[in-house]
Amino acid sequence: MVLLIFNAKAYVIISLMFAMFLDTNQNIPKLILITLIFTINNFISFTLWTLFGDLIGAKFRNKKYSKILNNIFALLLFIVGIWMLTIKGINL
Repeated sequence: MVLLIFNAKAYVIISLMFAMFLDTNQNIPKLILITLIFTINNFISFTLWTLFGDLIGAKFRNKKYSKILNNIFALLLFIVGIWMLTIKGINL
């Protein structure tokens, strides 16, 4: 969680959020509400991301599951590559 402090994308997202949803005529309660909603959303998202990442990381430490996950990721990468080659407008 400490590394999130150095996440430049988070600062860009926060800046864009305030630029999109705030007018110059808005009052402080609306600003606080938007900030609160954004903070709760981020807390839930980052907590779930961390928990599921920890679960997947635990599986990666096991040699058997590591091989299975690597094969799944390789298959997904292959499927995306094929999908990209079949997009209309791309001629090779």
